Amino acid sequence: MIVNILIDCGNAAFHPNAGPEVARILAKLAKEAEKGVFVDIERKIFDCNGNATGVIRVEDMRLTGLKPDIHARNGRSSIS
Repeated sequence: MIVNILIDCGNAAFHPNAGPEVARILAKLAKEAEKGVFVDIERKIFDCNGNATGVIRVEDMRLTGLKPDIHARNGRSSIS
């Protein structure tokens, strides 16, 4: 399984300090993960003001046959 989380911290919910809102979003996602809520999904992430601010994508790599390259030079994981 591979999990990609993208959070755009460019709106008011993240100012003046993005840390608390990022932590809130990640905590919510962590609770969902513990319950097994997300398997093979792609959905929007919302900030505390209800604005779409990102996306989470969960893929079962066994179904795609792809393998993540966790040692990518640019610091980002890629799929090969």
